[in-house]
Formats: sequence, C-alpha cells, structure tokens
Amino acid sequence: MGFLEELESRARSAGGRVVLPEGEDPRVLEAARELLRSGVCPVTLLCPRSSWTGGHEAAREAGGEVVDPAEDPRRERLAEH
Repeated sequence: MGFLEELESRARSAGGRVVLPEGEDPRVLEAARELLRSGVCPVTLLCPRSSWTGGHEAAREAGGEVVDPAEDPRRERLAEH
C-alpha cells in the first residue's frame, strides 16, 4: 500500500470530518468532491452564499455540507468555543 492509500485508510478509520474554508476556490471545491467521492470523510465547505455554484450543489448531493458562516446558527456557539 502506497503513502496516499495508507493516509486515506487512516483518515477513514479516524471517523472525523474535514471543514474546508474558502469554499469558493475551485481547488478547494475539487478537493471536497474528491474526499466525498472516495469516501474518505464527511466534508463541510465554508463559503458565502453569494458564491455558491453548481459545484457546491454537486458536493451537497454527494453528501457534503455547504455552510455560509455568516448565516449559520452555530456561529455564536462555535465562536465561544
């Protein structure tokens, strides 16, 4: 097993979630889609609603979460944390 395969296997078994800021960046969006496609882990993209595109919908359909941090009801609780 190569390095990347080992890394993906360890990530799957860890049971965590990846939160990616700058979700309007096409490279970040592609990374999210790849993580979701390969089943490595759940993904949350942080992105202003005004920047949501068809790619964000595709990520959502693949099981990802797309969040506008300015509108998210968890904002205050997370800021306190």
